[in-house]
Amino acid sequence: MPFSRVMRLLSMIARVPCEMKHLLLETPVLFKMTKTQIFLLMKVLALAESLKGPFPYSADFHNCAYLNHRGSEMLQLPSLEEKIKTNGGWDGAFDSFTVHGGCMLTIWPGQEKPIEYQSGTFQIIFNVTAFVCSCTETGYEKFLRQHVDNGVRNGNYEYCAKMMKNRKMTRPVCKNVNSFIHANKNDVVAVCLENSPIQNGIRTSKNRFRVTTCKNKKGANRLPCKYKANNAYGYIKIACDNNKKPVHFEGLVPAPVPASEFMLD
Repeated sequence: MPFSRVMRLLSMIARVPCEMKHLLLETPVLFKMTKTQIFLLMKVLALAESLKGPFPYSADFHNCAYLNHRGSEMLQLPSLEEKIKTNGGWDGAFDSFTVHGGCMLTIWPGQEKPIEYQSGTFQIIFNVTAFVCSCTETGYEKFLRQHVDNGVRNGNYEYCAKMMKNRKMTRPVCKNVNSFIHANKNDVVAVCLENSPIQNGIRTSKNRFRVTTCKNKKGANRLPCKYKANNAYGYIKIACDNNKKPVHFEGLVPAPVPASEFMLD
């Protein structure tokens, strides 16, 4: 990569919020991008940051579409449901795009009416002034968003305030009560595969989990949202769909916390 291009790249990264810099510098495809492609990536990242959404290439990123160049997937577009203005910013930078199943990419070509593309690969359109990519959230995806967080073992009121906002449960109204299971998603999905008793469509896990329940102090739906946290340990009760994926959190059956768990805190 020419030295001048490296300097331009570093200059752009310097203007990106600190929490995103490590992500950009660890993304191999970044150093294959043209200046135009990088500028478009900056726009996507800036919008994700403003909406507190997941960043491209991160673990919880919901990929909506790819912008391709010469057969390579150069830029992932997140499902953010907000319009991104390009002002012709991808002309010549990409030659095709791929929209994932269950998603739709809407493109505004110049002054013309928007064009909608659903799952498939298409030739690129020039003079694009804006686009938006959105996906239909499945029951399983909604469950993961609302109830699974492997980042901590316990939560407090600050945790609840951050997570409820980041997981989109404070707009347009506050969700009154919500529980986060502190485990990786595979361990939670495994509950649907267990030969455990089912009562009224609800399964009770054989293994125990740590759970933080966030409750709005001001009561149901009242703004601004201010949550208190309650940490518990026990067997989770969930409902699963026909694909054996969790889609509903019913509650927790409390259990004593073993000494080995205390040692991990």
